[in-house]
Amino acid sequence: MRQRGGIFERPPKSGVYWIDYRGHDGRRHREKVGRRSDATEAYSRRLKEVSEGQFIAPRSGRALTFGELAKAALEHKRIRLAALSYETDIGRLKKLLPELGAVPAAELSPELIENVFAGMRNEGLSGSTVNRYR
Repeated sequence: MRQRGGIFERPPKSGVYWIDYRGHDGRRHREKVGRRSDATEAYSRRLKEVSEGQFIAPRSGRALTFGELAKAALEHKRIRLAALSYETDIGRLKKLLPELGAVPAAELSPELIENVFAGMRNEGLSGSTVNRYR
């Protein structure tokens, strides 16, 4: 039987290591890390964060929104797009942000996105124009 807390390999002999530790609130956290050397570093880093009160649980942090992800993706595309194409995409994003900008990315669903596009069609945009927003 393995002790609580520390570094372990799961499944055995797979080469995939996990870390197991308790946060400042006493809750147990496990994270898949990868190689043993990475797991050793991650485990010591997490213990230090917990002891200094700087630990934020991996799944309890602030959720990214659609707006943040879309802006980051657009910024990444900037170097590959022509200036006019980039400006067109910025304009499309500005139309989507009021509807979807504050929605956490984890809560986006095909139904929600389809409802936004249906609203755009009801505003008089053609189907092909709405498809360009996809």
